Amino acid sequence: MYDWSDKKILIVEDNNINYLLLQHMLQITGILIDLAKNSNCFFKFISMNNYDLILMDINLNEKISGVDLIKFMKSNNINVPVIIQTAYDEELIHSISDIQHSDIISKPLNRDILFNKININFNIK
Repeated sequence: MYDWSDKKILIVEDNNINYLLLQHMLQITGILIDLAKNSNCFFKFISMNNYDLILMDINLNEKISGVDLIKFMKSNNINVPVIIQTAYDEELIHSISDIQHSDIISKPLNRDILFNKININFNIK
């Protein structure tokens, strides 16, 4: 049903179980996946690769948050669509003006909602 074998995404997620869940959900699509478990990995991957989409966890267990990484992307003209994955309240997330251009999906993740948001960001109808 979903064929994204020509797409590449970066998953920024420090929780291994959450990453494995995403990987399991997405494997049927053929999409290429890189995993950044922390900000250092994110900076390395984003400087060396071209991505069609980033799935960004907001609460990374370090001083730098997903919001900080999105601000970095914006200030460095890295124009890759971002889907924020978070357990935080969406109103709180939308109140942060620097990330309003991003899409949001609440945890626990729903596969149908996630795939719909990915399709929208890939401009697939």
